[in-house]
Amino acid sequence: MFSIYKVLTVARYETKTLLRSWFFRIFSILALAILALMNVGIHTTVGRTPWFMNGLNASLPYMNILLMNVVQAIIGVFLASDFLKRDKKLDTTEVIYMRSMTNGDYVMGKTLGILFVFVVLNLLILLVSAIFHVFFSNADFTLIPYLLYPLFISIPTLIFIFGLSFLFMVMIRNQAVTFIILLGYIALTLFFLADKAHYIFDYMAFNVPLMHSDFIGFGNLGALIIHRGIYLLLGLSCVFGTILMIKRLPQSKVMTRSSGILAAASLLGAILLIAIYLGEFSKGSKLRQEMSELNKQYAKMERVKPINWDIQLSHEGSQIGVEAKLQFKNETDTPLEKYIFSLNPGLKVKNVHADESDLTFERKQHIIEIVPESALPVGSEETVIIQYAGKINEQASYLDVDDEDRQKLYRIWLYNIAKRFAVIEPNYVLLTPEVNWYPVAGLLYGAVYPEQVNKDFYNFSLKVKTKKNLTVISQGKKEETGEGEFVFVPENPLPQISLVIGEYESRSIEVDSIEYSVFNLKKHDYYSEYFTDLGDTLSALIRDTKQEYEGKLGLDYTFPRFSLVEVPIQFYHYKRLWTTSQETMQPELALVQEKGILMNSADFQNRFRWQKRRQERSNQSVTPQEGQSEVFSGFIRSGLLNGSSRGRFFPDELMNIEPDYHVFPNYFTFVNHFQSEKWPIFNIALESFLSQRTESAASGFKRFFTGLTEEEKANIALMEQNLAEILSDPDKKDVVSDVLKLKGKYLFQLIQSKVDEKEFNQFISTLLKSHRFQDMPVDDFVDALKQNEKFDLLPYFNDWYESRELPGFLVSNIQAYKILDDNRTRFQVKLKIQNTEDVEGLVSVTFRMGGMRGRFGGGGGADEPDEQFISLGPGEIKQVGFVLDDQPRVVILNTLVSKNLPGTINNRFDELEMNEKAIAFEGERLVDDPIRIVSPGEIVVDNEDPGFAILSSQEQSALRKLFQGDKADDEEKYIGFNFWRAPNRWRATTYSDFYGKYVHSAHYLKAGKGNKKVSWSTEIKESGTYDVYCYTPDVRMPWMRGRRGRGRKYIEQFNYVIYHDDGQEEVALNMEDTEEDWTYMGTYYLSEGIAKIELSDQSKGRIVFADAVKWVKQ
Repeated sequence: MFSIYKVLTVARYETKTLLRSWFFRIFSILALAILALMNVGIHTTVGRTPWFMNGLNASLPYMNILLMNVVQAIIGVFLASDFLKRDKKLDTTEVIYMRSMTNGDYVMGKTLGILFVFVVLNLLILLVSAIFHVFFSNADFTLIPYLLYPLFISIPTLIFIFGLSFLFMVMIRNQAVTFIILLGYIALTLFFLADKAHYIFDYMAFNVPLMHSDFIGFGNLGALIIHRGIYLLLGLSCVFGTILMIKRLPQSKVMTRSSGILAAASLLGAILLIAIYLGEFSKGSKLRQEMSELNKQYAKMERVKPINWDIQLSHEGSQIGVEAKLQFKNETDTPLEKYIFSLNPGLKVKNVHADESDLTFERKQHIIEIVPESALPVGSEETVIIQYAGKINEQASYLDVDDEDRQKLYRIWLYNIAKRFAVIEPNYVLLTPEVNWYPVAGLLYGAVYPEQVNKDFYNFSLKVKTKKNLTVISQGKKEETGEGEFVFVPENPLPQISLVIGEYESRSIEVDSIEYSVFNLKKHDYYSEYFTDLGDTLSALIRDTKQEYEGKLGLDYTFPRFSLVEVPIQFYHYKRLWTTSQETMQPELALVQEKGILMNSADFQNRFRWQKRRQERSNQSVTPQEGQSEVFSGFIRSGLLNGSSRGRFFPDELMNIEPDYHVFPNYFTFVNHFQSEKWPIFNIALESFLSQRTESAASGFKRFFTGLTEEEKANIALMEQNLAEILSDPDKKDVVSDVLKLKGKYLFQLIQSKVDEKEFNQFISTLLKSHRFQDMPVDDFVDALKQNEKFDLLPYFNDWYESRELPGFLVSNIQAYKILDDNRTRFQVKLKIQNTEDVEGLVSVTFRMGGMRGRFGGGGGADEPDEQFISLGPGEIKQVGFVLDDQPRVVILNTLVSKNLPGTINNRFDELEMNEKAIAFEGERLVDDPIRIVSPGEIVVDNEDPGFAILSSQEQSALRKLFQGDKADDEEKYIGFNFWRAPNRWRATTYSDFYGKYVHSAHYLKAGKGNKKVSWSTEIKESGTYDVYCYTPDVRMPWMRGRRGRGRKYIEQFNYVIYHDDGQEEVALNMEDTEEDWTYMGTYYLSEGIAKIELSDQSKGRIVFADAVKWVKQ
């Protein structure tokens, strides 16, 4: 049917033709040059590259092939659709066109010829990548990704787009029309269909998870082969369809029949793979629905109380075999006729027995319902042995996460990564409690949240058997009992255990009877070379950072060991509603994705590089030991002791996972728990309050990119619904976690404001220490608080849970100056604050001190005072004073749960003058004079008021809406206030210095030609002469020392038009010369009726903002 010789002849001529093409030569040179320059910027000292681009061995070839694939998919359309046009001219292909050969020989030859040229180009790209990889990158060179990426990315894409181009060309027979249609298809799949239907339309693999791990490879090899196989078969179907339809020479019946059969077979194969691919996701969704319904059915059933959980696990290739010996007790009020346990549905139960007698059991997905020979009496104990084996069904995890969120990419910049929740492979195992790999009594914790939130503490014992060359990691004291056999026995009852098995190497150090270890994959020790001079100071560094952290937290570490364990980059976790903890943190273990790639502070090479630059700029010199100590301490504090490890410059579009290696769960979440049917969210409230004790205050820099903070979004939700309503509203799922954390923190801060803070902190610490590894009733906490601190929490808790009312705060007269107090210079800060609503409110006050700003508005060198709270009852007005020993640079008022946006009010202080007559005032006093934001005779229209309007058309194009899809309707009301990437149309943003009662906002956009306008309108009820003002706050980014970014030309001239009785007047305001609040624009006579002021986007600066205006009658 096909002649190999003739096919290769055509391929050879097609290759020569393309290589002689100037179009292809220019494209190839540009592709090589651009990618080479990108590699220079990323992998040499020229650029400042994020760690995720340098750390993983596969990141470099992945990036280069992925970018090359997008471009070559477009260029390939042009070159492939050009073949009939050239054939008609009978020029360069005339030598083969008239030869005796079948259409199959001809089309296959041309396909192979074009494919060969592009494959060679891909190999050249990989060669450039390899050069940078070997000589410049931190990552080790690994050959496997270089071999696999062209196979999985380039070849299926090229065959598909070539075949599609050929087929369209022979059908339409017009190159221009074919080219336009195919480019439209590419745009459609890249921008609109890319994230639909689990990325089934992504023929370029731009959104397909393809990051390769040194632990487990791609992590989704089966799904990957199916996805890429779909487009390989579709491409072949198009090629065979082209052979069938091309009008070159009459074909034999055999060729016609064969090409038709092959085209149909390839198409059917692709359709079958599509069904298999989508079917897997559909089965997973159905499974989770069934499991959720079962959880609801079994939630009210009585369950046993665990005592001892002895687990023997055998690791056998890609499966595990387990025998679980479960000892439990009946602590219910009635005899138990059934024992309910949960176990991952992928693990098949072989046998259940007790006292050598088999027991009857029924399996319903993850539920194991065991029927004993006789009911278990109240207070009696029983031991049951469950034998099971198999693989973990990862689709059965995170039942509370909906399909939409599960489909979202795990993406870091260009890199798409498979989501894995568990791994069982011949050389690697990773099992955490979320995948339910061992039986638990009743349901998994949180299965029907906020119902049934009891937490069990088990006396675990784990025996593991695996290959002799593998390292086994789990909780508890480890003992090797044989070749490849280990036993782990935790010293205390635990709520959960996890298991990791792999080819690890480790380093350990003991400090104050605690063993600290690091387990990394063999050949992944990239870090030890940076800390060769630490020596004996390492123990002191660990001790000091631990003591500092525990001093803030008020709790002690109770476990005898703590380990950092490197796990595959594919290990993924979701946030949970019922805890601040994530699967990355386990008792005694932190599971850190490959090379700490998600931790900015793990990029030690750049950390030392930046440290050296700072020293050179400041003309400082430190010893190698001092420098290494600083970087090591920074890694511990930033990575483990301060919540999220994602860099502040990483928006969700760049990294849509928020890694959390905060060690806090080992101080509370795995040690204590409070349960209550009436107040099921009490535990998360206390957990949120405690965890945020150690988190550094945000600098405010991130909001310039993201707009509203998580706390502010939570407050907006609380303005519409109370906490109980939000918890039960499925439309609020995205904000529930933030609401719980905000309200939880607020509840205990409210208690702090009502009792002595030191006594309350001591009460919390003492209570938690005395109830370690127990599930404590909330009523006991409330009773203890009332007895020890004489404070009744119940009335506040009910309002906290059910009230919709929020306080609203006005702040004025913030002053700061030097005073003489007992013959020494101190610093007085005074302010006036009012709660204008009918519900009690709380405001926290913190200061940033010292003569240095710190980076991006961070703290200075002086010790900062403790956080203080101002409690304001309904309608209360207070004068508040603070006397400080060091000069404050910034005072930050956090309005916590309130109507205020932004939620924080920042006031900067420059050089303070001495006020010799002032008398030191520290504390609070009630005053009667209310704060007025509008004086009598003034008419103010803010951008939040109905009188504000956007005059220019802001409709997005239909094409843009099409490509954005649902995202176009989900725009946030407020966006970040970004000077260098301002929006092209008027958008609302928040900033504490903007005008407003509760919401301090303005509309802003990128400066333009003057055709985009806004207006403020009001009704003048009395004719007369009016002074006109506009509000011009001191707007600057956190690092700017001067007003409005002086010298940077961000904000310059604003152009207003004021309408009055004599017509209209244009007013050009030089923003450098304006006041810091209301700026006078002129005096005009206005008659009764509508008065109006307009502002256009015309400006010499970079941005224009529209805040508020006012008319003042003379």
